[in-house]
Amino acid sequence: MAITVQAVYENGVLKPEKPLPFKEHEKVNITVEEKQPTLAERIVALANNLPPEVVDAWPTDGASQHDHYLYGAPKRPE
Repeated sequence: MAITVQAVYENGVLKPEKPLPFKEHEKVNITVEEKQPTLAERIVALANNLPPEVVDAWPTDGASQHDHYLYGAPKRPE
């Protein structure tokens, strides 16, 4: 049986976030992987690394005129 659980590493010990379905002193194999950032976390990290001159060049009416910027539609009157 293979299960995946989230755990926290504290003081040299892995502590699962939920109880595990094993008997006391039962031997198990463990594979440990570092938690990968979510897509949202990766996007935020990329955005935070943009040079200020790139961010300053963005249109200030991007939300109200998104069809224009995304699809090339004529700008709507404001």
